[in-house]
Amino acid sequence: MPLDVGKQRVVSRRRFLGWSQSALAAVGALPWLGAAAKASEVAPEAAVAEDYYAKLGVEKIINAAGSYTYLTAAVMPPPVQRAVAQAALHPVVLQELQQAAGEYIAKRLRCEAALVTSGASAALTLSTAACIVAAKGVKPEQIPELDGALKYEVIVQKAHRYEYDHAMQLCGVKIVEVETLEEYLRAFNAKTVMTNFYNAGEGGLIDRATWLAVAHKHGVQ
Repeated sequence: MPLDVGKQRVVSRRRFLGWSQSALAAVGALPWLGAAAKASEVAPEAAVAEDYYAKLGVEKIINAAGSYTYLTAAVMPPPVQRAVAQAALHPVVLQELQQAAGEYIAKRLRCEAALVTSGASAALTLSTAACIVAAKGVKPEQIPELDGALKYEVIVQKAHRYEYDHAMQLCGVKIVEVETLEEYLRAFNAKTVMTNFYNAGEGGLIDRATWLAVAHKHGVQ
């Protein structure tokens, strides 16, 4: 009997040592397991997914400039990636989604309205179209096929002209250049539907506050 008890004790100790070693190994692996779980949460198939940039021969870069559209904007953080993946599972009516998303964002930003676009260029095109519709009562489907007599105008400082001007011209508008405040004041007429101030533009004799004050005085955005 004592021998049996001793054996039981030996077995118990061995089992205890085995359990304790397993437990220590598991605890030691927790940081690694946590990191692996986090990585799989972001991109479950990242390890086996095909690298399309490499396939197409497109060089990957380090974006130190900012969220510019031509640099593919910004790398999407994990919550955004998950939201995109979830949204891809169900079709919806896009107009309803835009309406609901715009209302939600406007509420969070405490502004009058908001609209999600594919980038800065699309935002300029849609803004120009909205100003034409709001100012002149033109139907959206008439843009850009406007009659020559209805060539609406957008006022821009000469120093603020840049390649994104084409985004406004897609709506069939004419861009009117000004340099001085006097020219700006004289540029407004019955065809003016919008002004455009390029925040990142270098130069220009008219500051933003003055630019906006004059535009609002004429009832133009």
